[in-house]
Amino acid sequence: MSYNTRDHFFGYLNWLFNPFHGLKTTEVYDLIGTSSLTENALYLNLGYWRDVDTIDEASEELALLVAKRGSMGPGDTVLDCGYGFGDQDILWARNMKPEKIIGLNITNSQVERARMNVADAGLEKSIDLREGSATEMPIENESIDLVVSVESAFHYRTREDFFKEAFRVLRPGGRLVTADILPTKNSDNLFSRTEQWISWSLVAGKFNIPPENYYLIPSYNNKLSKAGFVVGGNLISADFGN
Repeated sequence: MSYNTRDHFFGYLNWLFNPFHGLKTTEVYDLIGTSSLTENALYLNLGYWRDVDTIDEASEELALLVAKRGSMGPGDTVLDCGYGFGDQDILWARNMKPEKIIGLNITNSQVERARMNVADAGLEKSIDLREGSATEMPIENESIDLVVSVESAFHYRTREDFFKEAFRVLRPGGRLVTADILPTKNSDNLFSRTEQWISWSLVAGKFNIPPENYYLIPSYNNKLSKAGFVVGGNLISADFGN
């Protein structure tokens, strides 16, 4: 084991098991690197498990579910915030065929690998993966048809800033779809509430989830509404007064 490999290995163990050792979001994903539970791609999402049996299938199903909920299709300009290694963008380009996919990601190591994956797939003309923040989008006003975020919005400092930016860049009639991670509903049982808070705090500490993002679905919907969105069932769509 070389010095760099050993140093990375012990750094990983320290992050994983030391409750007092926290990292920035970019540092977390640099440390995780290309480690993934999937075998055929580098998906980092937890998957959508209805009618599938493997993590590869579940990860693809979640990405496809987000695309379908957003009515992604030909002619759309899509903004993917937190695209990881770009596997979902390649999947969408091949299956949903939007006109353009623009990606924003703040982890440089993922940006470089994702661009390589897109180039290997021969999709550079339709997929433009950039290094940039979802809370300060380097994107023009009203230039996007669909904004998506697959299991990354819980990292944003804060989600509310992301919602405001998403609303700004969306065209009239545009859509926002997120697959996100939230605490489950509050229990009437004090022990259960305490257990939930401890569990969430441990996860939040490891993955640098801002405390401002700790709230339940009703608050999530309220924050979307304040940003200008209309919330309809499980599908979130932008209402610009049209």
